[in-house]
Amino acid sequence: MPLVIFSAMAMIALLFFFLLRGDKALDDGTVIVVRTQASELVPVSGLPDMNSVRGMSDIVVLNSKNPSVSPRILSDKLYSANSPYLSTDKTSVIFAAKRTEYSNWQIFMIRTNGRGLKELSGPETNCFDPFFLPDQRIGYSCIWEHPSMGSGSTLYIQDPESGNTKPITFHPSADHSGSMLLDGRIIYTSRQVFPSETSPVVKAIRPDGTANMRFFTAAEDQRIHGGVRENGDGKILFLTSEVDQEGAKTVQSVSYSNPFEEPVTHYRTENGFIHSFHPGKESDLLISYREEDSETIGLYKLNLKDGSIDLYLNSPGYHYTDPVIAGAVQSVPKVLPSSLNPSMNYGIAVIVDPVTSYLSRNKGSNAEFRILVRSLAKADTLLTPASDGSLYIKLDTASPIQLSKIDSDGRITEGPTDWFWVMPGERSGFAGWNPRQYTAPANQVPLAINEPAAELFGTGRAEYVNHIGLLKTNYPGDEN
Repeated sequence: MPLVIFSAMAMIALLFFFLLRGDKALDDGTVIVVRTQASELVPVSGLPDMNSVRGMSDIVVLNSKNPSVSPRILSDKLYSANSPYLSTDKTSVIFAAKRTEYSNWQIFMIRTNGRGLKELSGPETNCFDPFFLPDQRIGYSCIWEHPSMGSGSTLYIQDPESGNTKPITFHPSADHSGSMLLDGRIIYTSRQVFPSETSPVVKAIRPDGTANMRFFTAAEDQRIHGGVRENGDGKILFLTSEVDQEGAKTVQSVSYSNPFEEPVTHYRTENGFIHSFHPGKESDLLISYREEDSETIGLYKLNLKDGSIDLYLNSPGYHYTDPVIAGAVQSVPKVLPSSLNPSMNYGIAVIVDPVTSYLSRNKGSNAEFRILVRSLAKADTLLTPASDGSLYIKLDTASPIQLSKIDSDGRITEGPTDWFWVMPGERSGFAGWNPRQYTAPANQVPLAINEPAAELFGTGRAEYVNHIGLLKTNYPGDEN
């Protein structure tokens, strides 16, 4: 009998241990949100100067049955927090936070039961907009300053267990608001800051830093605000406004299968503004929205099909921003394999001009232009393409370049392109000078690869992204 009692007590103790540990996943439909007192400044995702955000905010888990009652605070040990992102197994949350009013924004992780708070980034600079990869690694942006290039931000990938952290973007741009596409790529908002500033565009990149590409561009009279999200219905959702407007006014989407199509407008407000959003199930969206006559930002459910909105949560004492809905998208992003070769300190790029490739194939004409290569540390270089307009070049890794097309009179007729780079052993392709390029090159082997590659070494690494000593950052290709 005593043995039976002892066994029962042991089972109860074990059960109590697991309940206390509390790694139970959040129920589908549970909402995590940033709550800020109405008297404070609202945290802004992707803000270039994070020091201007001083509002005292908390990450809270709302009561799914009654959102206005007793939210559970996850960030109560920190001065201020924002930008939550839920892990794919719904047991952990990462977010940006400050320990004190005047400390930098850093990346923290905590279990959804409020235990296990862990700081993941170093204190040297502001880091923000974190997100989970499907293999439980994390990504986030960190700000850099440069005496001649100004200020920007870089995307990093980190293994939370080892702390090993590496940059995956290397252009002089402000990269922020990263999230995962279901195909396994990272989608993020990017704004070039050097040699001139441009409007934000949306880009996609593989987690190993390869195949960075422009995903879509807003219309010339519009500006993209904050992050981009994919729902479970093949839509890529984002917020826009007219260029001269302060806050986001419109919820739009493009199709994942053809992001160059005209965006669909789902909702527009004339006098209010939309701070942030998160996809819900089916055709719903949870938006953080301030109505014209309201002093606070509340949460509203937006029906993407008919544009109707219904109040979910609003309080006279708080702003509610950056919502996250557990289980809103049932599919888990793919884990993409990497083909990087760490033993190589260079990569290959093949540039093809679609129009010239067709003309050379059908009419036998030759390319009558040259390609200007601009880098960060080397004088501009002029290269002569093959007769079909193709170019075959070998580059240092993590060394961004821009290309322009030059006619016989030395005038730029196309470009400059976005900055691009290669990773160790990467073979990158470039086809077309227009971001909305529809024409594919002729179905033929580029003539340039029949000759040795033009070597563009010493073009200058993006040293401004490697300034965060405690992050254990390493350049790809430096392992050996």
